[in-house]
Amino acid sequence: MIDPNYNSHINQAPSRNHNVNYNYVWDNSNSYWTPMSVNSYDSILNQAKSDIHKFGSNGDVPNQVLIESPVTVWDFQTNYSFPSDDGQSMSIKSNSSLDIGQEITIVGLDENFLNKTESIFLNGTNDVNLSGSWSRVFRMYNSGSSELNGDVEVHSDFEQNIHAYMLSENNQTLMALYTIPAEYTGYLMKFHCSAQNTSSAAINYTIHLKTREFGKVFRTRKIISCSTNQSDEETLLFPLELPAKTDIIFQIVGADGNGGAVNADFDIALL
Repeated sequence: MIDPNYNSHINQAPSRNHNVNYNYVWDNSNSYWTPMSVNSYDSILNQAKSDIHKFGSNGDVPNQVLIESPVTVWDFQTNYSFPSDDGQSMSIKSNSSLDIGQEITIVGLDENFLNKTESIFLNGTNDVNLSGSWSRVFRMYNSGSSELNGDVEVHSDFEQNIHAYMLSENNQTLMALYTIPAEYTGYLMKFHCSAQNTSSAAINYTIHLKTREFGKVFRTRKIISCSTNQSDEETLLFPLELPAKTDIIFQIVGADGNGGAVNADFDIALL
């Protein structure tokens, strides 16, 4: 396109075709209407086969968090431990004996990193085994018709590592982490981090957005600063590419106050 004139509304198409994500402009030199360029953000959204929205919360971040001992933005309030890449057996239980027959749905990936979902009925504080192997668990929710009486956890048999934790008042997990299934490439499109506390004192937090490609180590891809007075929301014009089987996690690595809550949510397009 040579020397188009963008300076006047006269040189834009009078009506917009909302089936495309760009408008048309008049090319004065060649005397024809030509489409404006499409940025990478819009192109990825147009091609996406699916999308993921994840939200996580850590309701009580300790004082003086150190980068050597980070805590993940999730309800169990520790640093999250991913299951084995080879897949593990998992069990589920409540911490209340009253949660018997309550239906819970678990969402994650199987031993081949393919999407896996299972609904199962709780047996109070007794373990109920999930079927097959799970390489990742990144969502769980109450799919029944009654409120939960206790908190619910999914853990692996090996070392009893907790891989999903649901507070009874939320009826779903709040986990700021995800893994791209084997059949997709993911693109991180946007994220938002905020914090709050019940006192008047401001608390400042440093959060690392980290990714780990399959078989490799975690890398810090973004350093985010937020406080109880100011949040951080970013839309990525050039989205962050996440190959198949890549883990993504939000970790709190710094805090200068005690008792605050940190929240993080993000959106991923799957192609």
